[in-house]
Amino acid sequence: MLALVVLAVGCTAADPGDPPRSAPRTPSGCGPLTSESVSGPTPAYVEGEPDRFPNDHAACAATWLALARSGFVAQGVAVRGRTAWVSGFDGDGREGHLWCTVVRTDLRTGRTEDRRVLRDVALPDGTRSCRHAGGITIDGHGLWLAEAARLWLLDPETLEVQHAWSLQAGVRGSFAVVDDAGRLGVGAYRSARRGWLDWLDPDALVAGSATVIDDGDVLEHVVGPSHTQGVFWGRLGAREPGLWWARSNTRCGILVGPSGRRGFVPGAEGMAPAGRDGMWVVSESGSRRYQEAGGHPVVPTLVRLDVADVRRWQRPGCEV
Repeated sequence: MLALVVLAVGCTAADPGDPPRSAPRTPSGCGPLTSESVSGPTPAYVEGEPDRFPNDHAACAATWLALARSGFVAQGVAVRGRTAWVSGFDGDGREGHLWCTVVRTDLRTGRTEDRRVLRDVALPDGTRSCRHAGGITIDGHGLWLAEAARLWLLDPETLEVQHAWSLQAGVRGSFAVVDDAGRLGVGAYRSARRGWLDWLDPDALVAGSATVIDDGDVLEHVVGPSHTQGVFWGRLGAREPGLWWARSNTRCGILVGPSGRRGFVPGAEGMAPAGRDGMWVVSESGSRRYQEAGGHPVVPTLVRLDVADVRRWQRPGCEV
């Protein structure tokens, strides 16, 4: 039976759990970022140090992807150990031709270990191409890559396509996440109204022969905030795990979760666990596409945050 959950995640002036603006404190942590704490090759188009952002006292490390120099715009991230799989597209491409690119990279160096562009892929229902690569996550089945109208399953080692499904009947793939029960969540970005996330059973998808995912496959439908670019499942200092939503544009980031809203990484597009109290965040703000346009903060492609004290983080000072 499909369950419907509506989260109280609107952008109100006094969300429950928000820390008061009038309670300043001196934050402690391993941040903010400096060029010395960022690994990987700094792109030639970047000038100066990484910019400050809200709650960057918790920014412990960061990585520039080598592919950023070529115009890659990152959209999602999955992590295991020292390896990250980052999804995105070529920022120099034309609209309608922003082919999905998946990059396997070493988090210590930003070096590209493998890369695949999902264009003209032979599938049972014909030759298909993937666009935008809005979200990526990983579980025992492999890499789940989400785009608006299709869900892909890739082999993490070879980046070869194992399965693909068409998303229909309101199921959308702007971002992806896996929870601690093994469910796969895919969700929809909306700017003018609330977005949503649909929980699916990945075991059933892989075991079945269907090539379409629709509302009949949805285990639970969760309504979330507008401008959601990525989602994260975890505790973040709380007793019980839950969904955290990254709302952002290229100048602002807001993290929305069970304990309210917090200032976050500008341009945040996706999140992945980094140990017990860590989170990797992928940002598009530092890509060449936006840096050359001017007026956007310099944020490395990947930022690692200590999220053990998220409940004490400050509220956002910007809106999206």
